Order: sequence, then C-alpha cells, then structure tokens
Amino acid sequence: MTRLPPLIDPPDPVLPFLSSRTLIGLTALAELLLAGWVWKWRRHDVGCWALGWWVAALLLYRLTRYALGVPWEGGCSCLGAVPKWFGLGERAGASMALGMLVFWSLGWLFWYFGGRGSAPIRQTALLLSVALVPHVSAVDLTTHHLVLQGRQDYVFFYENGAVQQELSMRFVVRLAADTWFLESDGMQAFGLSNNTLRATFTNPSAPPAGGANAGYFPLFASTGITFPWLAYCSGLWFRHTPDWGSLPMINACALTDPRAHMCEAHVALLDEEHFIPAHITWITTEERLKNANKSPYLQILEGDSEEEWTRHLDYSQLYPTGLLCTEYKVLASTNVGGVTLPLQAQITVFLQKGRWPALSGEPYTPRGPRHITDGSSVRETFLRSRTLLTLTNAWIAAGPIPLRDLIPDNCGITDRRLQSRRWGVDYVYYEVHSRDQWKFVPDAELTNLFRIKLREHQRAAAIRYAIQGVAYMGFALLVVVPTYLIWRRYGRPPAREPSSSGPAQGPAGV
Repeated sequence: MTRLPPLIDPPDPVLPFLSSRTLIGLTALAELLLAGWVWKWRRHDVGCWALGWWVAALLLYRLTRYALGVPWEGGCSCLGAVPKWFGLGERAGASMALGMLVFWSLGWLFWYFGGRGSAPIRQTALLLSVALVPHVSAVDLTTHHLVLQGRQDYVFFYENGAVQQELSMRFVVRLAADTWFLESDGMQAFGLSNNTLRATFTNPSAPPAGGANAGYFPLFASTGITFPWLAYCSGLWFRHTPDWGSLPMINACALTDPRAHMCEAHVALLDEEHFIPAHITWITTEERLKNANKSPYLQILEGDSEEEWTRHLDYSQLYPTGLLCTEYKVLASTNVGGVTLPLQAQITVFLQKGRWPALSGEPYTPRGPRHITDGSSVRETFLRSRTLLTLTNAWIAAGPIPLRDLIPDNCGITDRRLQSRRWGVDYVYYEVHSRDQWKFVPDAELTNLFRIKLREHQRAAAIRYAIQGVAYMGFALLVVVPTYLIWRRYGRPPAREPSSSGPAQGPAGV
C-alpha cells in the first residue's frame, strides 16, 4: 500500500489568502532559516531574541485559531509522522507539540528575567527549534464534514477469462462524525447514527422509491453504494458492531440474498481512530453457511415472496468451507482533514468454476427449470469481477451535512425500522411530499403506522387461526364420524340368539 500526501489544499483559517500547503512550505523555509540563524548566533542574545519572536508568532497564531472557533484540543500535525514512529496517536502528538511550545516559552522567559538564564537551557531551547513544523489541526467532524468525489470502474469476466462487460460510475460522499451521505448510480443513501435511509431514482417521470432501515449497514443498497460506503463510510458500523466477522458480503444484497451472510469477514484497519478498513476478505465457514438464511439482516417475508425458496436452501451443500468469495484491499491512501482514507481501492469477486454455465464464455442455451447443484466439493474459482475505486477530489466543508438540501421532495418510503417477526410485520409504507417530512429517526407518527399494521396482522392472524380451527374441526368430523359409523356397523360383536329351556316333548300320545 502506498501512502500519498494530502489530496486537498484547504485555505488556512487564520491566513485565508494562503492554502495549508503553502503555509506549511513557507513555515518550513522560515524554520530552516531560523535554525541557521540561532546556530550562528547561539553565543549571543540575538539568537534568543529570534526564538522569542518565533514563539510569539506561534502563540498568536494558536490563539487566533482558537478565537475563530477551531478547537484548542484538536489534533495537531506539528511533529509530522514522528509520533506514529513511536506508536503514538494524534492527541499524543498534539500534546508533545504543545509541551515543546511551553518549554520554549518558559526557557525564553527564564533567559529574559534571569539575566540570560542558563546556557544549557538556552542552547537546548534554541536547538529544538529545528524540530518545529507549522501547526495545522485536524478537522473537527462534529462541526465540519468531508466532501469526497470519485469513480468506480467495473470489469466483469467470463470463466474463460474473456471480458464480459466494462462500466464506470461516479460517486459523491459526504462524511461527518456520525452522519454520512452517498450518491451513486441513480441512488442516494445516507445514515444518521443507527438510521440508514435511501432514495432510488429509477424513472425520471415518477417519484423515487425510498427506504429506511435500523442499523449502520445499507442493507438495501447495490454495489454502486456499498463499495464506496465500505471504503469511506463504514467506520460507524465497525465502531458500534462487536462482531466484525458478521459484516455482510458487499457484492450481494444483504436484505434479500442469504449469500451475503455465508462468509466470515476478516478485517484489518487503515485508520484505527476512525475505523476505516484497509483489507477485508470474506471466507466461507461451516457455521456461516448453515445459518446464512437465518441472518437477522434478512427481511421478514410477508405472504408469498420470490425469495422464499432461498430461505430453505442448505448453503453448506452448495459451497465448501474456506472458500474466498470477495476481497477488498486499499492500494493507496491519503490524508483528508486528519482522516486517513483510501485514494485507490480494489474489490475482487470470485465464483466457483463449472457452476455457472451462462458465464462460461461459451454459447449457452438454458434448458429446463432452475436447478441448484451440489457445489460443496468445488473449490476452484475464477475471477468474476474487479472494481477499482478512485478518489479524484476532496475538500472540507463547514457545518454539518445539509441532508435536507440533498434529498428529494417527493418519495414513497418503505420503512423497516419498526418490525415484528412474531406477527410478520416487515415494514410500513408512507409517502413524503416535502423534505421536512422525511423521518430521520422514528417518531410518533411512524409508531402509530406500525401499530396500525401490527393490529391488522394480528386481526388477520386471528381470522386465519379461526378459519384453521373450523377447518380442523371439519377434518376431525370427517374422520371421527365415518370411523364411528364403521365401528358401529362392523366393529360391534353380533347379538346372541335366545336359547329355549325345559325338556323336549315327544309326539302326543306317546
């Protein structure tokens, strides 16, 4: 993996006519000149006066930033990568830089009020000036947000290695502390804490179809959303989910496809402070395969559904254990506002050989109904697709993400945040006709809609149980009545004939 310099060049908050990079360059040049100056005049007072001037400039800059609203305790890049060499985080680096500034200030004051002070203290403070770099705090994602633009380049392959299709699409990501917004491939998706919502634009002449789910994962999304979400917005999921191995496979729809849950995810992080992943592999395990169709991420099926048959498959008979299905890997990274993000990442998807005739690359004519074959012994795979995510532009925007300005006015929402598996309530449906009507969090109106549908399902269940009860009684009568009649006709012992008593009498007169 390659680490590149920052991709953005935002204006400095104190000197807005200079960009951050320009200020860093000018300050670095000034530091070199200052270091040479103090070294040359280290035995004279002029060196200490030069250091005092530099400390005053730094203090004035720091106080001005604080007066402009930049948090004093924000991250600091003053020492560059030196803190990371010793395994220290950004806060430790900021504390070290502040400690050096205090040390120089006290040393200068000791020299000034103590009659030039102690030579070792004076010379140590002067020599440490070469370690100073400009103070540029990391962006505070509670008061600002990142705007990221990029593209996804897909290549799909046949089993014989020939290219089936190539396509590209653009994406835009907005990222804040506990909020994210993503737009790609005719779909918008955004998350506010543990509420995830979407709007899909399929027909320009019709309102978009919307959805809402509880949790941090975009269950409803296609790869156009899930790929950039994984690269830039998945930090909330990793931060709040203890079992990282349960991360759904991002090339399958986690809401409807049990195959999204048949693998164990193995995760390595790129940015441990913001939980940005660097490398993830999805590998099948026996436990995940056996429980793939029981994942809590899957939707509750209401009535007849086309996905019903997938819930009864034994995926341990279709896939072997230890099979690498998907891999995500960061190829190059950059730093945007103190957050380490992928500059380029790759997603590869693998399928079993010989199990997908339509993808063999040879002429194929479907015959007969769909048939699922036993693939538990097929371990050889081929590269089905390779996707390259590239970050092309990024900047820091003030304030929170303006969600109300980005989402559509009219939308039909399938809201799955309130559910009842016992009564089979998967969602409630409602329409919004203005941006203010979007329910970013469940409210009383949504609760009332859920209760109405819950009562409808309970009444329907009661009627169904009553009908079933009457039917069962009818079936019971159809069994009991004929059984009783047959038993009465053929099963009862025959009645005994009465026997005559007394002596037999012969013919009269005998």
